[in-house]
Amino acid sequence: MSNAKAIIYGFFFIIAVSIVVIQLRDYHTPEQKQADLYILDALDVNGKARDACRPVAEQKVGVNLEPYADAKNEGTTKSTVTWKSTSDGSPFKIIVCKFEKDKGVVSLTVDNREMLTASAN
Repeated sequence: MSNAKAIIYGFFFIIAVSIVVIQLRDYHTPEQKQADLYILDALDVNGKARDACRPVAEQKVGVNLEPYADAKNEGTTKSTVTWKSTSDGSPFKIIVCKFEKDKGVVSLTVDNREMLTASAN
């Protein structure tokens, strides 16, 4: 009977250790949570920038742009979206759109020509 007790105790010990390991694995320090939130906010502002800049740029240039463009964030409130022409017959070489979270599109530059500024909004 002692073998049976040892097996049962061993089983419960393994279950208890597994539960502790799973709980510790999912634990995040406040610094990790802050870093995760920063990354999520940066991705969010990049997505909003692409969504806001694309129609403005399409209207100014008169062509349909790819939905995916290079977006670089500046913190969690500003982003710069860039489209580069892939064809020789394109009416532009480079479009740069600056976006701010609370203001929307603040600047649009096509081939180094300012097409829209925050004061024009």
